[in-house]
Amino acid sequence: MGRGKPSPAHAYTMIRFNPGRLNKIATFAVLPLIGFGLIIATRSQDDAANPPDLRQEGILVIANLASEDLTIYDLSESKSPATLNLPGPPHEIARLGNRLYITLDRADGLVEVDPFAPGILRVVHLPGRPHGIAIDHRGIHVTLDDANEVVTLNPVSLEVIDRQPTGDTPHIAAAHDDVLYITDTRDDRLRAIHPGGETTLRETGALPESLAIAGDRLIVGEAESGALAVFQLDGLEFEGIVKVGGWPARLEVHGDHLIVARSRAATLDILHLSDFSLVSRIDLGLFPDGICISPSGRYAGVATNDDGLLTVIDTEDWEALGTIAGGTGPGACAWLARN
Repeated sequence: MGRGKPSPAHAYTMIRFNPGRLNKIATFAVLPLIGFGLIIATRSQDDAANPPDLRQEGILVIANLASEDLTIYDLSESKSPATLNLPGPPHEIARLGNRLYITLDRADGLVEVDPFAPGILRVVHLPGRPHGIAIDHRGIHVTLDDANEVVTLNPVSLEVIDRQPTGDTPHIAAAHDDVLYITDTRDDRLRAIHPGGETTLRETGALPESLAIAGDRLIVGEAESGALAVFQLDGLEFEGIVKVGGWPARLEVHGDHLIVARSRAATLDILHLSDFSLVSRIDLGLFPDGICISPSGRYAGVATNDDGLLTVIDTEDWEALGTIAGGTGPGACAWLARN
């Protein structure tokens, strides 16, 4: 595993624009920022051979795309993990109470799981390739990649209670203060759906594939552009671009930091939210994907799709501590406190 502590001169920098002038051409024209040529300190694999003592860190769930199952660890016990077979490949995970809701896009389904039993409780048929999922007091919002719409389900009955049209391939979703944020991924666009259906649209760079809400900001990971687009939540006013490279496929906010899984670069980048400076870079296996934070906040897990592992990261000094085995092709993950 590798870890970097760049000097201030080697920080990512946000390039700011007039908010009214953001368009695709401007986004593509942003030059790569200082951040290349970083000297990365490395740790040997032997130093990270075993994960830390995680017995107080609850239940860890790893969603495996290729093997179409969940690997579920009760970390308080030393026994082998449980494997929960699913009726399709799991993509995104969201939690509501003691339940997990997982989209199965190629199976046109949504599955409700009790991770503590563990077991499948209900499966809902949702034609149109469900992918992104977000939950708030209004219900369970699921994007349908092929149907170009987002549906809202009643969490008690799991019946569809609302539908809203989107652009092409509404890939990922996030909810905040009664507003639903969606990436129209193949339209290179960010969509905010307000109560009543009023919609605000903003152009992004190529292939917006991830979202994170950080305080009063919304951050969009543009996979093909290799950049982060930063917007103010209030009115979606554009703040600037952070060029990170490496196909930023997943974003997660933890305290004052933004965690970026750079899928094609095989690294996890830790940025400080104050100025997007690069705090640490951790070398991983190929195609890092899902990021989950432990119940105490002391650890982060990141699944790497190619090697079937989840790497455990210390969030105090951003060191890679070891790996945990998943199934075949792990993607999303969830980390829950024990009941």
